[in-house]
Amino acid sequence: MPATETLIYAGYISIVLLSLWGLWCDRLPYSLNKLFWLFCLVFFGISPLLQFALHTFPFPWTNNQENLKSFLATNNVVLCAMMVYGIIRLAVWKGSQRETLIQLPARTDGLSRAGIILLFIALAIQILIAPNLLVRQAVDAPGLIRNQSLQLLADKAVKGIVLCGILSLLTGYRERKVSPGLLTGAMALTALANMPTAIPRYWLACLYLGVAITCCLRLLVLRARLFETLLFAGLIIIFPLLSLIRQAPASQYPSGNIMQRTFCSQDFDAYASLRNTILHTETQGMQHGKQIGTTLMFFVPRSVWPAKSIGSGAIVNPPRPGSDFNNYCSPLPAEGYLDFGFTGALLWVAVCALFAGWYDRYYWFSRKDPNSFARLFYPAYPGLFFFTLRGDLLSSFAYSVGIAASGYVFYRVFVSRRSGRQVNRL
Repeated sequence: MPATETLIYAGYISIVLLSLWGLWCDRLPYSLNKLFWLFCLVFFGISPLLQFALHTFPFPWTNNQENLKSFLATNNVVLCAMMVYGIIRLAVWKGSQRETLIQLPARTDGLSRAGIILLFIALAIQILIAPNLLVRQAVDAPGLIRNQSLQLLADKAVKGIVLCGILSLLTGYRERKVSPGLLTGAMALTALANMPTAIPRYWLACLYLGVAITCCLRLLVLRARLFETLLFAGLIIIFPLLSLIRQAPASQYPSGNIMQRTFCSQDFDAYASLRNTILHTETQGMQHGKQIGTTLMFFVPRSVWPAKSIGSGAIVNPPRPGSDFNNYCSPLPAEGYLDFGFTGALLWVAVCALFAGWYDRYYWFSRKDPNSFARLFYPAYPGLFFFTLRGDLLSSFAYSVGIAASGYVFYRVFVSRRSGRQVNRL
């Protein structure tokens, strides 16, 4: 084996081992930190290792797979980003391991009557604006709202109401403030309006992971490694299975090779997109903040801002010949790299580490605000956090802000909150 290939394999193995170390050091029942290391393990370690070994890559039409130096450069970026994340995480959490681990589930009496009505209206809207409730390809077709901006606004606003409403009902039921009949009816309608085979994967993870964690909170606390075990199984079994279900009958990969149709497909293109970002900046230069500026100003319509940029994945990953599809991912290090090179990649990951460390520490160790929206929202946020890690940042940031803002307004207006502040020690 050539020395360059040996170094590439050594890089993949180092990424896998560092990811496992990060998971092992996190003793929390569930956390955003664990999700970061799981993402690195699967999308920066295992899947690119398989792709390189099988010589089957998510963007075969780019014809840049023989550039072995680009694989070495990508591994270096990933490893440095992981180390920066780990160092900042340790700094944010300094002293936390000596604190008493507590967990304050969001406390609520459930929804007001007006909130319950609005929740069911939101679920009805989800059904009405989706052309098909079972098939993803049909859901991507235009719904009742033809204007794309209005469609996106309505979609994220409704998602925020549904998410906050369901989590509030589950929390109220746990405190015996919500009847079983009401909860059963709301959950059944939620499942009908959000079938796993039809909805986008970021929303699938956000909604169903939020429900699962809220329902199984004590089980996850008692089984310390259950969260990452189940999530890892989901990423290497359920995620590829959904990829097979959603693939068109005519696939670019041999129908008999399941490994190529799953782990080497565009659903596992995070590493390949980062590599293409590095190659793109070598020839086209950096964006110098244009991408992050567009992300922060996502709410400005293109009719007002004609020079508004597009998603980073669409910039660095050329569409397949004969296709206009360009909705490609752009993992967080790639977003920073496209704007400011190697320094930007590390900076974006550093900001991610600060935010994830703060949110994890607030949820698990803070005795303040047991009935806050941030505490209610935490079990659902891992789905959006995963979306942010995979990218692109323009879509993930806009969707996360839209869903969180809608849910927060709904929570403030329609959710009855208890005044008690007793701490539940687990």
